Amino acid sequence: MPSLTPMLGAMYIGVVLASSLYGVTSLQTYIYFARGPSDAKPVQSLVFFLWILNTLRIASVAAAGYTYMVTDFAHPAAVLQPTWTIFPAAVILVGLNNALVRGMFCFRIWRLSGKHWWIASSIALIVAVTFGITIAFSIVAHEFESWQQLDLPESSWMLSSSFATGMAGDILISTSLSVLLAMRKTGYRRSDNVVRSLIMYSVNNAVLSTTCGMLVLVTYLTAPANFAFLALYIIYPELILNALLATLNGRPALKKKMMTGGKERRATMDPIQASARLRESANHVVELCYLDSTMSEGTTLPAEGLRASDKTPYLCIRGGDVLWLGSVSLLVDLRCNLLAAMDGL
Repeated sequence: MPSLTPMLGAMYIGVVLASSLYGVTSLQTYIYFARGPSDAKPVQSLVFFLWILNTLRIASVAAAGYTYMVTDFAHPAAVLQPTWTIFPAAVILVGLNNALVRGMFCFRIWRLSGKHWWIASSIALIVAVTFGITIAFSIVAHEFESWQQLDLPESSWMLSSSFATGMAGDILISTSLSVLLAMRKTGYRRSDNVVRSLIMYSVNNAVLSTTCGMLVLVTYLTAPANFAFLALYIIYPELILNALLATLNGRPALKKKMMTGGKERRATMDPIQASARLRESANHVVELCYLDSTMSEGTTLPAEGLRASDKTPYLCIRGGDVLWLGSVSLLVDLRCNLLAAMDGL
């Protein structure tokens, strides 16, 4: 009879780590709704559904751990047989969770790319293939009579293919986000700093989950008998869901960073000395001041009275620092460009 230590040890470690990460996921979900999200109702509903799905998955793997380590602990033969809470329940829940999270990233990439279908469709195809292989594997694995059957050729190719395509999808998502955000650079120091922050934020969120997905594939291909991949497979959905929630919850701070502080001047613009009276509204939205060579103090105009098509030069200031010198249309374009980038995340 094969040793039970590798399988039970991997499941125990996976359940403990996944339960800890589930607390982080729950906190992130609470923060998302407590802040009053600006997302559409379908997006909010999907976030809540993902949390419910994740709760069911944790309950499923915890039930399997209790069955193996408590109920059937004195019956080694029973421990060698996969339970229905793993195959197919947990596998289906993992596949559905990962597909929905990647689908949300795919939708946001579609928005960020200006609704160009070719980028999003490539990612959507990989997501669909991964989900299909996962469901097929769960059906086949439901008939397993022993954990050792995971290493059989007729089932191992499906599991390894699912891991590989999932990892490819994660890499493509993070790469697409980085490239699309880099295309949002405007040549203005302050706005480009925000874009760089968005790129680093997106990459950092994806690094941990992508690394975990890669380790799942490597450990399964190199050492399937020690079940190290099982522990990683259990925590992987938590990491990918936390990456999505961290992206959603990080947008307010990034928008605040864009709207406040810092100096802004175009590198190709000649320095112009001008004074103007600072007028700032209660919600800290900077108003625009008309720039005239004969001005001594500056004539302040209400920002809401200006049209985006107005080509008159204006000076935008905050706390005595020059933030913008140019036309109203350029200012509006810059703000819309950065807000669209953050909303696309």
